[in-house]
Amino acid sequence: FWLKPQQGLLTQSPLRHGPPPPRQNSATMPDKSENPMRAIRVEKLVLNISVGESGDRLTRAAKVLEQLTEQQPLFSKARLTIRSFSVR
Repeated sequence: FWLKPQQGLLTQSPLRHGPPPPRQNSATMPDKSENPMRAIRVEKLVLNISVGESGDRLTRAAKVLEQLTEQQPLFSKARLTIRSFSVR
């Protein structure tokens, strides 16, 4: 929304802000490396292989996951049976 200049008011929208504040030089800026929130952490990693069928492909996929993670893989089955997708 723009105001008319003859009203003696702003010519720009009141929602616009001015230029960004000037940057501080490195001598006056605090050291950000001490901030604990800047540390990169990985709490959990989930690996998933969707095979789509049982049998030999499923056992080979389980062996691959076991070699990668050195843990026993967890098998889950579909909740619904959809015949047109050949999913049971």
